[in-house]
Amino acid sequence: MTVRISQSKINVGDIVFKKYHGGVRNGAPDKSDVGLVVQRYKDGEETDTWTSGAGLVVPQFRVTFSLSPNKRLWFYEHDLYKIESGS
Repeated sequence: MTVRISQSKINVGDIVFKKYHGGVRNGAPDKSDVGLVVQRYKDGEETDTWTSGAGLVVPQFRVTFSLSPNKRLWFYEHDLYKIESGS
C-alpha cells in the first residue's frame, strides 16, 4: 500500500500532516508528526459560504498530533495536508 499526500477537502477523522511555513521547506508537509482531525469549527455555518464584508470563510479544524496527544490545536484547512492511501 502506498500513501499519497493531498490538499483535498479535510473532514473529521482524517489523518493529516502540518505544513511548513518559511525557510527552505516552505509549503512542504512536516512528516515528523501525524495528526488526527477531531473537530471542525462551525462558526454558525454548516458549509463554507460567502459572508457579508468578511470574504470567504476558511474552514478550521482541531487536530491531535502523535507527539503531543493531550494537546488539541486549531489549524486552517490550508495549513494541513491530508494523508490518503493509494493503490
